[in-house]
Amino acid sequence: MRYVLGILVALSMVGCSAHGYKHEVAPDLVVLEVSHGNRVKGRYDPGDFGFVAIQSMAALACASASITNYAETQARNGDRLVEAQCNGVAAYDPGSELTFLWRDADSVDLLALVSQDGQRWRFRRILPIAPL
Repeated sequence: MRYVLGILVALSMVGCSAHGYKHEVAPDLVVLEVSHGNRVKGRYDPGDFGFVAIQSMAALACASASITNYAETQARNGDRLVEAQCNGVAAYDPGSELTFLWRDADSVDLLALVSQDGQRWRFRRILPIAPL
């Protein structure tokens, strides 16, 4: 049941939020957004994800699938705010959003609302990921 509710929350966030990382996130969620140039910004609950997993997720927003700089700060509510820089260019246009939701002990659902070269689309993938 928790998984189904999480998917519904994540889908609603992907469907209606262009700046989800600026707001509190539910446990089990990571929200990342492609920012200006080759930057990726995001937010997550540190009780559910470790920084290595977050770095891997941020790299998925990059055309090279790698990042060069990564920094975190703490939000007032305890969430962690993330900022990363792609090694090269971002894979998607600014405003594109990637939302990750824990699926089970070693995988996440990636729910994305992205744009590239003026085309906008949604997609979903199940990805292996290392927990904390």
